[in-house]
Amino acid sequence: MKYLLSIIFVHCILYSAFAQNFPIEKLALQTDRETYVTGEPVLFKLDVLDAATHRPSSISKIGYIVLRNANSTTIRQLRIRIDDGAANGNISLPDTLSSGLYQIVAFTNLLRNYGEKFYFKKQLTIINQSDTNFDFYKNKSKPTSEQSANTDSPLSIECDSTHYKPCQRIAVKLHSVSSGANVAVSVFESNSQYTCKPAEPANNFDHKLITTYAYLPETKGNILKGEVLDATSQQKIKNAVVLLSRIDTVPNLKYAITDSEGKFRMFLSNYYDGKDLFLTIKDVPKNANWKIKIEDKFALNQKFTPSPLAGIDTAFFTKSQNVVYINKSYEIDPHKQEKANEVKPAPAPRFYFGSATTIYPADFTPLDNFSEIVTELVPLLYIRKQGDKKWLDILGAASNQFENKGAALFLDGVYVDDINKILDFGSDIIKKIDVLYKERCFGDLVFQGMVAISGKENLIRTLTPASYSLRIMNPAIANNYFLSANADPATANKNKPFVTQLLYWNPNIFIFDKKDTEIVFFTSENKGTYTIKAEGFTQNGEPVCTSTKIEVK
Repeated sequence: MKYLLSIIFVHCILYSAFAQNFPIEKLALQTDRETYVTGEPVLFKLDVLDAATHRPSSISKIGYIVLRNANSTTIRQLRIRIDDGAANGNISLPDTLSSGLYQIVAFTNLLRNYGEKFYFKKQLTIINQSDTNFDFYKNKSKPTSEQSANTDSPLSIECDSTHYKPCQRIAVKLHSVSSGANVAVSVFESNSQYTCKPAEPANNFDHKLITTYAYLPETKGNILKGEVLDATSQQKIKNAVVLLSRIDTVPNLKYAITDSEGKFRMFLSNYYDGKDLFLTIKDVPKNANWKIKIEDKFALNQKFTPSPLAGIDTAFFTKSQNVVYINKSYEIDPHKQEKANEVKPAPAPRFYFGSATTIYPADFTPLDNFSEIVTELVPLLYIRKQGDKKWLDILGAASNQFENKGAALFLDGVYVDDINKILDFGSDIIKKIDVLYKERCFGDLVFQGMVAISGKENLIRTLTPASYSLRIMNPAIANNYFLSANADPATANKNKPFVTQLLYWNPNIFIFDKKDTEIVFFTSENKGTYTIKAEGFTQNGEPVCTSTKIEVK
């Protein structure tokens, strides 16, 4: 108990120090385009900056991105790994989306303390492949005035011509007239309404508005936050022990103890990425109606109010649909996945290390249920019962007697919340049983021993969680990678059309002070007006966006 109180005391000190001294982040997100057809990916780069120094932030390691429609319904949600204040990725657009105006929202867990008005938001236009009527533009509101291109941008784009032929190589120079910059560069077919607008992150933070930090910075990775409450009275339960496991070949366990407000937090390493999480409460009192409630980090309260655009470019939308249709028909993917930054797999939080006694039921006469297996095959193990409660008891190695503390029970690596659920398991479905006959101290938790069952299939998935347990999917955190677009007609299949509206995308172009940076790309057989755009931040943290147009005829 002294150990636990010491941890809580240190946590409070660090938490207070964080609230006073930690810098605040601001976010900006650049996309390869602003108009898409369903089935295409939205390519993006996320910049996370220190709001005071305007330099890349070293605090948050996880970013949250939401794509929602005009009704504020979430279409896609994504967690992405942040490296050195930046992240690259893509959002796939389902074929079933309706044509309309959509919004991307980006934030970090730290930024949630300041409210949604400080989240980064960007509006996109998405066209369904089959639509011919674009009524979503019909709005009686006054259209948003388009912002003119940044003529004072410290960046410039130099082309050797403004007119090019299909399937021609183009070399473009990017030049910085003051400080260097880190920009995302894209070359895409655009309509006459497009203008280059730098991504402006929210900047007017006020520390005095924040008295407590409800959301901790995710400096190492994902933090799972939840609470335990009485489902009948809605009373928050303090000092409840919440256990967490996932399916694995080895028994694994994490736990947290709820605070005075019934809340708990757990750091989730990448060991839990893309896995089902099994949570339960240890030693729930009889007849108690306790529940675990997990916080939804992606929840947004502010509604999305689309800004109507000026005019309807039906011809451009139809052409975009045709390009996507052609590539889909010929099974052509114009994108290439660049290598992601490798992330070392985190080790399992094993319940025990060392050796255990292993029993294979298949080596013996078939037995119909777990009670018979315990009686016939597992010495020193006993199933006890008191009222409606049953538990496993192991003869203590030190005391040489049954101590009624109860052994930890695992199935397929997951802590089991009720032994009654496995009593019907016979030797036909149990692959092996590992028994630990030693007392196991797991942090502040003490177990008399351990019984770990491995099924011939994932038996744990067949069990229904108890009312005080919960099973949730923990989506994988997208690694920092990007889909590039820079197709070479020389390597394209000569028997297939070579048409694309995105000629180039690279989110990580570094332009050094007063030095030229060259990019090379190729035009396709798709003729039209293209925009070359460079968007990002200077070394001083100034948002920049510059563009120029070329014609492919």
